[in-house]
Amino acid sequence: MNSSLQTTNAVKSQKIKISITEDEALIADHLAACLEDLGYEISSVCDNAKDTLVELAINRPDIVIVDINIHGDMDGVDLVNTINKSFRLPVIYLTSNSDKQTIERVKHTRPAGFILKPYTVHDLETNIEIALFKYAEQENSNNSESATSDALPVLNDAFFIKDKHALIKVSFDEILYAEAMDNYCVIYTSHKKYILSQTLKLVEQKLNPHGFIRVHRSHLLNLKHVTQIQPKSVFIDKHEIPLSDSYKKELMERINLF
Repeated sequence: MNSSLQTTNAVKSQKIKISITEDEALIADHLAACLEDLGYEISSVCDNAKDTLVELAINRPDIVIVDINIHGDMDGVDLVNTINKSFRLPVIYLTSNSDKQTIERVKHTRPAGFILKPYTVHDLETNIEIALFKYAEQENSNNSESATSDALPVLNDAFFIKDKHALIKVSFDEILYAEAMDNYCVIYTSHKKYILSQTLKLVEQKLNPHGFIRVHRSHLLNLKHVTQIQPKSVFIDKHEIPLSDSYKKELMERINLF
């Protein structure tokens, strides 16, 4: 995903852990099975808020999925409010409740996702991936704001990209170019491509300080890898990338011309 996701090689082999709070046993079992099929690890399955809070303290998960109608004195919204106060964890609601009053309560808990029953496997995977990404971005922002001069060293020559359930280290130098694809961005290296759920504009802001330049409204490239410049295109080895007139001047100013 990005520079916020500093990690070690050990992290790559770790599965994302998910806690489930659901009072209907059949749904809880089906949900757990679906998530395990997707490659996630289930850290706990509870049907009430009290047990969930105990499990969160013992088996710290990466993300929590909560139904609104659960057993006990606290409902799912009350539980999420408590989680927000006691833990730093992304939470996704999985519920059949979508009335105006419920939504009003839910939105004040700032959930990472909201899935209506009946759900699909695609609903689960999409919400979880986006929630984890947003959480990592937020953590990065918080860490940047609280950083001090005597903080631990930060990795400045690479970043981590979320690839399925692993965090893959990608150095800035190995990136050839990036291409916009709707609201996503595809990053190309010499051996692989990665899809990021960010716009090219956001990616450009992070890559520009590391020798990258926009050459087209949908293309950003690494100047270190440019092998040939044509009137309407730029080549990185065999990769031909379109060159717009509006970006050509800046490109020519940033190369050594003899």
